Amino acid sequence: MDGASGATFARLAAAEATASPFQGAGWITSYLDAHQAIDDFRLIEIGDEEGNALLLPLHILRCNGASLAVKVGGAHASFFVPLSIGDVSGWPSQALADALIMAGEQAGIDAFLLADGPLEWGGRPNPLVQMPHQSAPSSGAGLSLGADAEAVLARLMDRDDRKKQRYKRRKLAESGCLAAGWTPCDATLDAALACFFDWKAQQFAALGAPDPFAAPDIRAFIRHACCRPEPAIRLFVLTLDARPAAVIGVARSGGHVSGMFTAYDPTPAISRFSPGDIMMADFIQTLCTEGFSAFDLGVGEARYKAHFCPEPIPLVDIAVPVTTLGRITSAGWLMARRMKRVIKQNPAAFGLARKLRRAFAG
Repeated sequence: MDGASGATFARLAAAEATASPFQGAGWITSYLDAHQAIDDFRLIEIGDEEGNALLLPLHILRCNGASLAVKVGGAHASFFVPLSIGDVSGWPSQALADALIMAGEQAGIDAFLLADGPLEWGGRPNPLVQMPHQSAPSSGAGLSLGADAEAVLARLMDRDDRKKQRYKRRKLAESGCLAAGWTPCDATLDAALACFFDWKAQQFAALGAPDPFAAPDIRAFIRHACCRPEPAIRLFVLTLDARPAAVIGVARSGGHVSGMFTAYDPTPAISRFSPGDIMMADFIQTLCTEGFSAFDLGVGEARYKAHFCPEPIPLVDIAVPVTTLGRITSAGWLMARRMKRVIKQNPAAFGLARKLRRAFAG
């Protein structure tokens, strides 16, 4: 078990291509620094005599007297996949659980609560799913890419869809010069982020929901991650006369790109022409051209996710209690996650929950 030393993050960086982008050294460092939570970071390492190892970068939270090891980033980190060194595929599930419990005892952890673990990542099984698990409340939304961008887009949009999008693109371009691409760390990045934060504030206010991007530490995290020498987050922006019209922020690991957030200008004169959809088509084309193999839009249900990332990514929740308090906490956490899944899988219940949220917010 290690804390947040330079050697620890160098070890993460060397193996980060085996995990999701949210377990990468740059992403984690940016998040912890912005939240002044570096002292709450632990790297749990489990290894065998042959030098094979699993690395679990975790955030230690204190809740009702319990020390809980969870994924760094909370809801801003879509997935949790441990980093691997060598071959860990043959480890017995009980031996893995026992090793985690022993590591937890040494680190003073009451329970490991690992949400949203994909069954596989990069074509390899997630080693943690050998242990007892349950389905997460929602699946992820993924898309397999290829060198032929037109073929990929043809899978997502039929002839009528493409015709409608060409029409909207032409109409939007009548208002100015339409362009799309990656945004460097300069004034254009600050302008894009300012627009994004404003659009999201309007969106969540209309929903009667808390804005997860409102806190200064979250905003600082995103900007810092974008401006690292090797950015942990990158912005792709559709602009109209150099003004942002739609934005997507992504993280990457190897050939996989994970969408973290997206938004578009809600001004009626702009939004009527679906700038978000136009940007997404351009973005997918860019990913194909640059040689990426997979793309996802994170966890949860939304029309644009089903449209542009129609391949479900099954996710599971794993709880490994270490102490008696950890067993009680784990049982409560798993029950809460099951109830959330029941609500999300029931359209009537989900709709009622959203209406109640708006009513109490208003």
